[in-house]
Amino acid sequence: GLFSLSFVAPFRWHHVKPTAMVEYSLWVNLGTSCLIADIAMGVLYFFMFQWSEFTLVVLFWFLLVGTFTNLCHRLSHSIQRNWLVRFLQKSRLILSSKHHCQHHIPPFQKRYCISNGWANYVFDAIGLWRKLEFILKCFGLRPHPSCKVMPRVVSSSIESKKKYKQQRRGV
Repeated sequence: GLFSLSFVAPFRWHHVKPTAMVEYSLWVNLGTSCLIADIAMGVLYFFMFQWSEFTLVVLFWFLLVGTFTNLCHRLSHSIQRNWLVRFLQKSRLILSSKHHCQHHIPPFQKRYCISNGWANYVFDAIGLWRKLEFILKCFGLRPHPSCKVMPRVVSSSIESKKKYKQQRRGV
């Protein structure tokens, strides 16, 4: 449907071609998060008088921060980054390319968190992602067929990044 074409397809394609994340417009990257947050905030407004103020504030901030998650993810795929983004990534305040690239390397079983990566250490250690995938399989959901071509595309993407960096340095 429209939802799948607008939001799911671009995200899945970036797993086939990781650099595709920065080839999309910012609207495509952030549109999903904004749409989901807007709907959730509408629900919050509807229940505003039934929930405590603390609950509403926590949920509001959760949605606000969640909206910028895809921006952090996009920046981790960017080859050209300004000084501020590089500083935030080195400080581990947002997801770095070095940390996130492990998610795009076979066997594709770790580093799923896309805001700053802090939770990855815990979630990877307890096997959270494998457990969630098992639950999804119990409901009949399977990995997308594009996952079968990922090793070939990822290795060529890594080579492309190396060539780009060499060109920038004049090597």
